[in-house]
Amino acid sequence: VTSVELWSDLACATGARLAVIPDRISVSERTQLDGQDELVVTFPRQSAAWASVREGRVVRLQYDDTSFDEWRIGPQTEQQRSAQNELVASLTCAPVLQDLLRGHCKRVEADGLTYYDFEYLGLTPAALLALILADAPAYFAAGTITPTAVRDLRFAWSTPLEALRGLAEVTRCELAARRNASTNYLVDLVTAIGSGAGTGLILTGKNVLLLGRSTTTDEQATRLVPRGGGEEGEARTIARTEWRVDAVVLDTSIDLTSP
Repeated sequence: VTSVELWSDLACATGARLAVIPDRISVSERTQLDGQDELVVTFPRQSAAWASVREGRVVRLQYDDTSFDEWRIGPQTEQQRSAQNELVASLTCAPVLQDLLRGHCKRVEADGLTYYDFEYLGLTPAALLALILADAPAYFAAGTITPTAVRDLRFAWSTPLEALRGLAEVTRCELAARRNASTNYLVDLVTAIGSGAGTGLILTGKNVLLLGRSTTTDEQATRLVPRGGGEEGEARTIARTEWRVDAVVLDTSIDLTSP
């Protein structure tokens, strides 16, 4: 990264540069398989760039090959004291794909009635993606779409991002957004992101400085959930249910003589 800049908006949304952060302390990016990527920029709170920090504005990372990445500043901004007692600010930013959380998908009938809870049946993924992006910000457009088989898709007050993730699930594909120069962002729906790239050779101790693995059982559990009788989908309880005792087994491991 050659420079970190603050912009009023995305380049494709006529954004303007507001400030440069020359005294940045660190820039860290975390990429996750579920698309919940995150960028954290740390710099002195007394920096002149702090006056340009606002939620919803854009952090642009410039690289030495003249390319750049854009990140949306989120609501989470932390301030703390460093070991040298310097007040440090940390900006947490989200990928541009999160802009698709704005608004809801809708279907407008010929008579003007608008529905937010509806279903499309027997449409191609390309057609479904186009309908979803019709309710997204104007700087999003359809990119590469691999699947072609028709699908059904249900909308229930869904944001464009929720609908796109639902489309990716029913087509068993992966969703991604890529910047198209300064024109717009293209939304891709492909079988596997980066499937056309070359295979990298990763060796511990050579190009991997640290390799670790952690496991947890915090969210693992075996649950027994009783349900009442009835047809599939009916919500019935077992309240006031009577049980017949068939046998009584004495647990000899319990001392019944104890007071």
